[in-house]
Amino acid sequence: MRDAAGNLYGTTWSGGGSLNCSPYSGCGTVFMLDSSGRESILHTFTSGTDGAGPVASLTLDGAGNLYGTTSAGGISSHYAGGAGTVFEITAAGTYSILHKFGSSPTDGKAPRGSLILDDAGNLYGTTTAGGAYGKGTVFELRANGSETVLYSFRGKADGAYPGTNLLRDGVGNLSGTANQGGAFGVGVIFKLSLKGVLTALHTFCSLPGCADGEYPLYIVRTAQGNFYGSTEYGGNGQGVIFEVSSTGAETTLYTFCPGGVGSGCPDGSGPTRLLASGGELYGTTAGGGNGGAGLIYQLTTSGVESVLYSFPANYSEDATPVGVIMDSSGNLYGTALNGGSGNVGVVFELAKN
Repeated sequence: MRDAAGNLYGTTWSGGGSLNCSPYSGCGTVFMLDSSGRESILHTFTSGTDGAGPVASLTLDGAGNLYGTTSAGGISSHYAGGAGTVFEITAAGTYSILHKFGSSPTDGKAPRGSLILDDAGNLYGTTTAGGAYGKGTVFELRANGSETVLYSFRGKADGAYPGTNLLRDGVGNLSGTANQGGAFGVGVIFKLSLKGVLTALHTFCSLPGCADGEYPLYIVRTAQGNFYGSTEYGGNGQGVIFEVSSTGAETTLYTFCPGGVGSGCPDGSGPTRLLASGGELYGTTAGGGNGGAGLIYQLTTSGVESVLYSFPANYSEDATPVGVIMDSSGNLYGTALNGGSGNVGVVFELAKN
């Protein structure tokens, strides 16, 4: 994420040098990158008691405090000895744990999605596991530190294993995706009311001929109330971008690599996180493109794709990008899982032409 001064904030899943997370080469870090490219480590996850393995992006409040999750750690001094955490890093740089998952039999485990923050300072998120049925949860963490499981997924028509972001509307309803479950086992888009009633707005299909994709990821919402999102696979190709109306009607806007991976997938394969800006959609694919290492694309809401940049297959940029954000001038920023001098990831900017 990016603040008003142009500083970028993010997490690394490993690194940081803690031997307690061997063989992961460290339990991960929270970093800041200023506008000139200088990096500062805001927190190094050290032993597991402070959490380990952060995966999701960070959330920034109006006072400059950062909030995030770790997918493991939090209870013992071993990486695997915990079910993850919610943490805060204040504007002054103080790190603290707000919640340790797995503290009760029905609590969630292993959060991998980013958090959202309401006006009262309450945080909302998902866990990929745990809950009353072991299929993941939606949770609320109040500003006073108390945590409530708002919904436990059953792994049936309601979906299973939510692992990405939530969206919250003006009256407090939460929407998101479950990566699996549903009638066909390949995921749903859900809406959770204030009363804890979950509705599957769309169930993805894995039958031959289904064009709506499989295993949905992040979603975004427009001012008109429609959802846009991506699926990792399916759609008679290598993933899709879809639109779902507020009433649940689904339209496949674009199918990546319909010719299969043997075609080289010049338009990309395996779409990741989406960004909606100015009536257009922006995103990345984990593979495909001219170099086979992924690409950055722009997509109109009528389904016309433009490839903005294809990552080459080399150590300086060899990518697997995982999404982009945009500044007020239209420049895009993102991270890639590979590349750089050690081939362990980069932060990149794509300047607007």
